[in-house]
Amino acid sequence: MGAILEKADENGPFGVEVRSESFYVVTDPDALVLSAMRNAEGGGRFGVPAAELKAFVSAVAQALGHPTASGAKLADRDSWVVTQNGGDVVVGGPVITFGTDELERKPVQSIELEYGDAYWLARALEPLARS
Repeated sequence: MGAILEKADENGPFGVEVRSESFYVVTDPDALVLSAMRNAEGGGRFGVPAAELKAFVSAVAQALGHPTASGAKLADRDSWVVTQNGGDVVVGGPVITFGTDELERKPVQSIELEYGDAYWLARALEPLARS
């Protein structure tokens, strides 16, 4: 069972839905700013416009600050790879994507992240979000 959190102003176009072991970062269907694809070996990649990165990091922080995240086991290691591709920040790692394939990133309404992995994601993205 999940809960949709009240959208913080800092989250820009991103909303958060928390679950017991994971959470979703969601966007409005009329303004799809996330793109994603699956990796053949598991996990996936997603893209966030660089102009919206600070808002995305804020949404992840909101999820990590929710009480449901407090009991999560931290992932053993940082497994995120962050690159910049034109106007997007592209992130590869243990993300769950829906309605995607392995050929190209496609616009998506949401991505799913486990709390233990999202801690490392936030740490990887913070330096870029500050610049």
